[in-house]
Amino acid sequence: MKAIGSFLLGSVTRAVAINSAQSVLVVKPPRGNQDGPLKVLFATDGSVCAEETEKVLSLIPFHPDTSVTAVYVSLSAYMDIPDRYCPGMDERMKKIVAGMRLSETEHAEKVLEQARTRLQEKFRTVAVLIKNGDPSEQILQAARETRADIIALGSRGIRGVSGMLGSVARNILGHADCSVLVCKRGKDKACGSRD
Repeated sequence: MKAIGSFLLGSVTRAVAINSAQSVLVVKPPRGNQDGPLKVLFATDGSVCAEETEKVLSLIPFHPDTSVTAVYVSLSAYMDIPDRYCPGMDERMKKIVAGMRLSETEHAEKVLEQARTRLQEKFRTVAVLIKNGDPSEQILQAARETRADIIALGSRGIRGVSGMLGSVARNILGHADCSVLVCKRGKDKACGSRD
């Protein structure tokens, strides 16, 4: 690791992960004694990138006892409006916010159920988790809560000075305590929504 700019991830590893057109698995030293089966946290948003990440996970020869938790992070601003502010809203606004929350939750449940169904073809244990807030923070928190050995996520990529790695993937890669699998989109594939 060189200079302050490298922070938690070595500069060579970071450069490869950012500039590679291929998916990259960054292996970090395990924390303490590993007990039980390998644990994978798979971050999904229902996008084509997430679907590609599922495919990559299914191709890796994990032990059948490997457990996977699929996490969906809602970043919609209306999802985290504290209930204490609701009394100040008129009834019409409360209904609108409640409808938006319900719609987002239904979408998250649909995405997670589809992911669970596909992943169960390869893994015996697949759990689901819905989080709300900043995607990077919530994925890292979910990794700590589930004691994940690997975080798997797709990267839509960012053009220009920021390089090819999306900001969420870059934050996860730089701050995760565990290994990180970053799946890149194919040359001819866009990572838009699957809806």
